[in-house]
Order: sequence, then C-alpha cells, then structure tokens
Amino acid sequence: MGDGHGDFPESGPTIDASAAAQLSDEGLPTPGTMIGEFRIIKPLGVGGCGAVFSAYQQRLDRSVAVKVLLPSAVERIEGLGQRFLREINLAKRLEHPNIVRLYDFGETETGLIWMAMELVRGPEFAHVLSSEGALSPARAQHIILQTLSALAEAHEMSIVHRDLKPGNIMLTAKGADSDVVKLLDFGVGKALGEHEDSAIQDLTGAHGDSFGTPRYMAPELLMKDEIGPHSDVYAVGLILYEALTGLPAVAGETIYEILARQLSTPLDLPAWLANSPLGPVLMKATAKDGSQRYPTALEFHAALRDIDPALIERYKKMSLADVRIQTNLEEDATITFNNPLYPSHGTAQPPPQFRPSSAPVAGSFVAPSQPISSGYAYQADDEYDLKQMLSTRKAANQRMIIFGGVGVFIVLMVVFWVALSGNEEEPKEKETKVVAPPPETTPPPSEPTSFVTWTFGSQPEGAKVQVNGRQVCAQTPCTADIAQKARQVTVYFTLEGHLSLSKAIIPEADGDVSAVLQPISEPEKPLVPGADAGSKP
Repeated sequence: MGDGHGDFPESGPTIDASAAAQLSDEGLPTPGTMIGEFRIIKPLGVGGCGAVFSAYQQRLDRSVAVKVLLPSAVERIEGLGQRFLREINLAKRLEHPNIVRLYDFGETETGLIWMAMELVRGPEFAHVLSSEGALSPARAQHIILQTLSALAEAHEMSIVHRDLKPGNIMLTAKGADSDVVKLLDFGVGKALGEHEDSAIQDLTGAHGDSFGTPRYMAPELLMKDEIGPHSDVYAVGLILYEALTGLPAVAGETIYEILARQLSTPLDLPAWLANSPLGPVLMKATAKDGSQRYPTALEFHAALRDIDPALIERYKKMSLADVRIQTNLEEDATITFNNPLYPSHGTAQPPPQFRPSSAPVAGSFVAPSQPISSGYAYQADDEYDLKQMLSTRKAANQRMIIFGGVGVFIVLMVVFWVALSGNEEEPKEKETKVVAPPPETTPPPSEPTSFVTWTFGSQPEGAKVQVNGRQVCAQTPCTADIAQKARQVTVYFTLEGHLSLSKAIIPEADGDVSAVLQPISEPEKPLVPGADAGSKP
C-alpha cells in the first residue's frame, strides 16, 4: 500500500495530529495494545487504505511492522479485504532477502485484518531520487540489480508485482552494505493463472485510492491486455531511467498526457545514454510491445549485470553535444566542451573533423521517433582523431612561424646589402648567396576513406534513413554509400505515423538492411480516472 513505514524508524518522529485523529476515529489500536503476539509501539504512517505501526514481538525479541486495514476503507472499497488477503498469500510464498518478509497475519476480535512483517529502517527510493536527483551509474545499477533479483524469484513462482514504483522500493543498511533493497507491497500483485477478480478496474477509484501508478504502468495494464513478468520489466526500466537521469521517464501535466505517452511514445533517451551499451538494454526493457521486452526480470538482470557502470560513467562525462576548436598562432589549440545531457536543450551538429560514433549495440530496438543527432559518444578512435588533428595544426603553426622568421631575415639582409652597395663609387659584382628556406615537410597523407554501398528498405516504404544520426536516404527503398567500418553503426528508420526502429550493422562490405515499422495505433479504451466511480482504486 506504499505507507512508507521505512521512513519512520522506531526512534524517529511519529505521525502528525491529523493522522492521529484519523486513527482514533477508525478505532485502530493504540500504543500498548496487543495484536496477536505483537505489542503496538506507535503509528508510523497512514494511507488511504491502511495504517502501519511499529510493534514488538517479545517472544523473539524483535521489532516488526504491523499493517492494518482501515475499517472505513474496507466498507468503501469493494474487494479491498480480498486484495489484502492476496498480498498476504503472495508474501508468505516469497523468501528473497530483497523482499520484505512476512512474519504473521490474522484478524482481531473486532474484525481488523492485519499482518506483521519485517520493519525496514531507511528511506523510500522515491525520497532518494527526489532529494539527490540523478545517481551515479554504479549506484543506480546496484539498486536496480537487487530489485530485479527480488522480482526474478517472484517471476519464477509466476507472481507479478504490478505496482512497481520508487515508493515501493526501500533502501536500508545491513552490516557494511548500504543501499540494500527491500521490495514492498504485493497488494496489487497477481499469481498468474489465478482468477482475476477485477482488482484493477481503473487507475483511481472514487476516493482516489490507487491500484497501480500510471507513471510506471505498462501499456498492457492500462489496456487490460495480457499481463506477465514483462509488465514488471517495463516498470523497472522506467525506474532505472529515472535513477540515471534524475527525471521521470514518462512525464505529463495531466494524467491523460501520461496515459497517452505510456501507450504510444517510445522512451526518449539522452544522447549519452542512447549511445552507451545501456541504451539498447533500456529500450528493450521499455518496449511498448510486451513481446519485445525481456520476458522476465531474470533476463533483464543478466543484461544489466554484464554492463560495466564505469563505462557508462565515461559516456556520460565525455558526451560531446558541441565541440568548438579555437586555434591561435602562439598557443596550442584549445578544446571547449559544451555538454548538455539532453539533446532537446539545444541542437548542434558535430564539426566535420569528427564522425558520430557508432553505438555499441546489437540486434534491433525501438528508438525515439526523432533519432538523436545532437550528441555522440566520445570513443577512443575519436580521441585519436582529435589528437591527430591538433598535432597537425600545431605543426603547421610552428612551420609558419619558422618560415616567416626566415623570410623576414632574408628581406633585412637584402635591404642591408643594397644600402651598402649604394655608397660605393664603383660597385663591384659580388656573388650573392641566398640561403633558401628548408623544404617544407608535409605530414604523410591520411589514409583515404573507403565506402561501401548499402541498400535500405522498409515496410511500408517511404521511411527516412539515418546512419549514426546522419541522413543518407530521404525515403526507402534507396541505396547509399556509407563509410566502411569494421565496427557496428546504428541505422535509424523513421516514418510519420509509425514507431521508429533502429538496427545495428557492420559496414565492412556492401550489404542491405530493412525494417518493418509498426503503426502507432490509437488506444481503444484507456483506463482513466473516474471512468467507474464504483470501481476499486
């Protein structure tokens, strides 16, 4: 239910006066009351459906969290009790160290449904993101890998969470380990194959109680299509994007904008992220078509685990959205880096000395509708080209200074000789030796660029084709010469009214590549708030 009991350690502040009054009106337990074998210490938080208390289990000498359903919510929200029992049923089957453990559950003599679980001391991931912004790639990867590991166990047991969001991920410390993940709230979860009791009717119920969070919900959840582990994969992909960039992956001023973007707008990656090895992983995890995603959290975990976060950090720091080279005859060339993280903040084409780098990708993935052209990754060969260019310019500048000095010296000698000759009554012929400047040494010619011919096609035809952000064809089918490379380059296919697609090729020789572009279909009946005032949240 996302009550965030981890935000309130046992020694920390309690709830405010209004929340305390609400608990009193609901007739919920007060400090000292026994629920089962747990003695209530104090309330930690209250939400629209339930409240969480810190409690003490004397027999095992441990602190626990006790979650209790609000009686008013049970009366107001149809099936809430079944949802709570579902959470208990799923939680008792999960024993992963990154999932909050269930200790006990039951019902009091007055009809209160409760469960006792592990007390987590630490912040919600949502609080960390809002207070710290973008995390380092290493820290983001560390947190998300734990989350995926927890989900992998659930998926192996055919359990889908369905309400993943930063607020349901808590971070705590265990011994010397920090940022230890504890996954909360399987209350919207579903065991695949069980009868769907219409727990998700719409995004918000009549009283604003939420069954799922639109900003992180997969399209199939919104459209009531077939769900599965891939639905959780989608949500984790969006959370990873937010952890890396500090911004929500799906934003909008209204819930309707968020819904529309969840249904049809591909994830728009910053240039440095799109060009990094993490780019295709994120695009695959957040594909709008569930069949194009990683099938379960286990495969997503394997793909993310194999990526070196230090490499992602270098892509982030060395992203070159705009490179300006200023030269001076008396000084070395100076390089100024202007590095906006998001291409939408400005568009600047790289200078002709540079070529956009090829993204280290394989296979294909859905790309943003407008391929990123204002930024490209700074790779080792780009650095070599840069140094070669600067070295050539510097050598040329030095030669200009030397030759210029020699020329001035020769002119002065000639003027001096003419002046002396003018004072002689009978000029004598003298053999004048003029020292010629040393022959200019030219650097060896650079190796000419070789080209290969590629044919591009698409279904339907008429798509624009770009290679590493540079347009090579106005519409398909077409043929174009591209620079020969022994490494991967990314080909983008874009067509109005269709989802864009990118594919990786290695242009060592002539070849061809084609893409099948999917139309952007209008959603039939997206779930919207207030669609059924009597439905569950």
